[in-house]
Amino acid sequence: MATTKKGEKYYCTRCGHEVLITKEGYDQLICCAIPMKQVRLK
Repeated sequence: MATTKKGEKYYCTRCGHEVLITKEGYDQLICCAIPMKQVRLK
């Protein structure tokens, strides 16, 4: 599993909570008991 990088953005598909990564190294972010999805910038 890839670790998070500073500046990446993640969101919860259940509640819509968004997180901006400020510290590198998290393996997986969890919200509402499900893994958060990474926001892909175009």
